[in-house]
Amino acid sequence: MKKSLVALGVIVALGAVWTGSAWYTGKSVEESAQQRLDLINAKFVGAKPGSEVKFDNLKIERGIFSSNVTYDFVAAFPDMSFKIPFESTVYHGPFPLDRITHFDLVPILFSTHDRIVKNEDTQAWFDYAQGQNPFESKIKVGFDSTFTGQAKIAPAKLAFSDVDIVWKGVDVKFNKLTAEGVGQSDANIDGLKFLFESDDNNAKTLVEFNNIKAKSDLKVSEWQHIPLGKQTMQVDSFRLSLSEQGMREFNVEYRNMSLDINTQKNDAFVDYNVFTKAPEMLVNGRSIGEFQAGVKLAHVEGNTMNTLLNLVENTAEYETLPDDQVQTLAKTILKNQPLLQIEPLKLTTDSGDLKANFVVEMANGDIDMLEQGKVLSLFKQLAVNVDLSKEAMIKLVAMTEEAQGKSKEEAMLSATQMIEETFAESIHQGVFVENEKTINLGLLLENNALKLNGQPIPEEQILMMVVLFFLGMGY
Repeated sequence: MKKSLVALGVIVALGAVWTGSAWYTGKSVEESAQQRLDLINAKFVGAKPGSEVKFDNLKIERGIFSSNVTYDFVAAFPDMSFKIPFESTVYHGPFPLDRITHFDLVPILFSTHDRIVKNEDTQAWFDYAQGQNPFESKIKVGFDSTFTGQAKIAPAKLAFSDVDIVWKGVDVKFNKLTAEGVGQSDANIDGLKFLFESDDNNAKTLVEFNNIKAKSDLKVSEWQHIPLGKQTMQVDSFRLSLSEQGMREFNVEYRNMSLDINTQKNDAFVDYNVFTKAPEMLVNGRSIGEFQAGVKLAHVEGNTMNTLLNLVENTAEYETLPDDQVQTLAKTILKNQPLLQIEPLKLTTDSGDLKANFVVEMANGDIDMLEQGKVLSLFKQLAVNVDLSKEAMIKLVAMTEEAQGKSKEEAMLSATQMIEETFAESIHQGVFVENEKTINLGLLLENNALKLNGQPIPEEQILMMVVLFFLGMGY
C-alpha cells in the first residue's frame, strides 16, 4: 500500500512538473513569437522599392499544453497585392502532446502544426490543390533554436502582371536546420514553370523544371555567412523556350542535369567547388550531346569573404554597394593569392567538341603595380585554352537559323558564313589559330612572359588591354 502511494505521489509530482513546464514554455513562446516574426520580416525589408512583404496580425490564444495562433502573410507590389491567412497549433514543450502520441520523448522547446486558412482570398488555391491544404508544416523547435520536421506545398498557380508561376507538389524535410539554412534538408519539387509574356511582338519565354531533388548538409563554421559542407541538386529536365511573332519556337533542354557544390575550410581560407553536368542537351528537340562545367575558387581568405558577404546581405537590392569598402575587401582577398579555375567547360557533340579551360592564380593584390606597368607580376598562374570544332559550331548556329524559318540548306549556308565572319578578323590578328577542323586559342604565362598561341605579348600591350577592360567595365 505504501509503495502504491509512493508511486502515485511520483506520478502526481511528475505530472505537476510537466504541467508547470508546459505552461512556462507556452508563456515563453508567446513572449518571443512577435520577436521571431520581426526577425523574419527584417529579411524582407528593401527587397524591392514600392513593395512590402511581411508577416502581420499575430494573435495568440494560450493554453496550458498548447496555444492557437493566427497570422497573415501580406505582400503588396505596385501592380498587385494579396494576403494569405495562416493558423497554427503550438504544442508546448518540453514534451509536446503531439510528440508524445508518436512516442517521441526527446525534450524540445515546442512543436507546431501550421496550415493555410480557407477563405475568399485562398479558395482558388484550395480548388487548384484539389482538396489539399495549399501549405502545411509540422515542425519541432529544439532548445538550440534549430528546426526539425517537414513542409508540404500543394500544386499552385500564381498570375502576376508579367509572369505566371506554376508549381507541382513540393515536399521539404529538414533536420536541425537553423534560420540561416545551416543543417540538413531534403527537398523534392515535382515541377516548376515560369511563363514570361511581353506585348512586344507577342514574345513569350518559358522556363520549366521537372522533378527537382535538392539536398543540403551544411555545418556552422567560424564565419557566420560561410557554412561548410555539400549541396546537390538533380533535375530530370530543364527547358528554356523562346517564341515571338513571325519566328518559330526555339528551345534548349538539358536532361538528367546535376549540380554539386562543396564548400571546405582550409586553415584560414575557404575553398568552393562547383560542378554541373547534363548528359543530354537538346536544341529544338534534337540531341546535341553532353554538357559539363566545373568551377573552383580556392584559397579565399575567410574573414574578408565573410565581411563581404555580410555587406552584400545588409545592402538592399536597389541600393549600390559602397565602392570604397568593396575595393578594400577585394584587394585583401587578392593579396592572399586566390585561385580561380574553370575546368572543364565542355560540350561534347557527335560533330566534335567545344571546350575551354581557364586558370588564374594571383601572386599578390597590389593593383598599384598596374601604374608601374608591371601587369604580369600580379599573377602566379594564368592560362586560357579554347578548342572549338568548326563543324559543331556551324550545326549549332544552323539550328537557331532554322528556328527563324530558314530551310535546312539555307540555315547551314548562313551558319557557315556567320562562323567564318565571326572569327575572320581574330584569326587574321593571330588571336585564334585556324586548323582544318578546329579553331584554337592558347594563352599561357610562362617564365614571366605571356604568350598567345606561342608568341610573346609585350607587357605594354597587356597593360593597354587591362586598362581598356576596366574602362569598359566602368562604362
